[in-house]
Amino acid sequence: MAEETDARKVRAAFEEACPGVRVDRMSPMAGGYTSAHWRFDTDEGPLLLKVPVRNSDPEHLRHLLVATRLAAEAGLPVVRFRSFVPHAHELGKPVLVLEFVDGEQASAAWTSLRAADRARISEEMGSLLGRLHAATGADRLTDALGGREVPSVAEEARNGLDEALGTLADVRIDGGWSRVRERVQKRVEDIGAVRPVLTHRDFYLDNVLVSGGSVRAVLDFEHARFSDQYSEFGKISELLFDWYPETRGPFLDGYRRWHEIDDGAWARIHAHCGLYNVVMCGYFARWEPELVPEYTTRIEQWLREDERRG
Repeated sequence: MAEETDARKVRAAFEEACPGVRVDRMSPMAGGYTSAHWRFDTDEGPLLLKVPVRNSDPEHLRHLLVATRLAAEAGLPVVRFRSFVPHAHELGKPVLVLEFVDGEQASAAWTSLRAADRARISEEMGSLLGRLHAATGADRLTDALGGREVPSVAEEARNGLDEALGTLADVRIDGGWSRVRERVQKRVEDIGAVRPVLTHRDFYLDNVLVSGGSVRAVLDFEHARFSDQYSEFGKISELLFDWYPETRGPFLDGYRRWHEIDDGAWARIHAHCGLYNVVMCGYFARWEPELVPEYTTRIEQWLREDERRG
């Protein structure tokens, strides 16, 4: 009964968002971590309804809309939006309607792809991220709407470390968390001032749609910010290069079409990887404690690398 009620409310939300569009069929799809998705086959083609399950603030989805538009203007293939309703009456939540794009998440397709296709997709991903990082349009470190400003990457790091370490007091790590904070903060402070560019901040195989051995669309710009371009590489280093080592070379080749990666860039990447590992350790301490040992190991490995750097 609950599923039937939910389906009725979802259809009502779609009709509110797209009045006059005939629905031939609707079906639930596998959702992400933050949203539920429904496909609607209509007289105007297939459409996708996105319903948030965690953050129901309409501004959050408005930010997603603006960030995706900015990415499209930068030349990235994205899913286009059809309609936005800040408060759907039946659901009591905001909803988005998007054009449906055929394809498969790269993470789901990866093991079935030929080696040549994996290399091509990896290089495309690197080139697309480099293209995104060529989009400036801001002179401050803000979100895509121009809000949530921080004065520097060092201050952003302090905020992230404060929040993460507040949840890790009972977690043991070699050398203690004060040492971790000191080394990570020092490396981020060494970055200094940066030119803000548009960053995705959630760029990995789950958020890339592929078909025919190439990228069809880059998805989910919910976390996009104008920030240091190398802040992307913490997540990329773990969820792309470490999980799928074959992606590293082609990805970096694609990225270098747009940006040089010199010693200074690698130093910034190193700093952001240290910050990312601590932030994720704090995140999982709250939500999935069984993953905490994985991140303490990553932090300890980062510290050893940091010591080798001097």
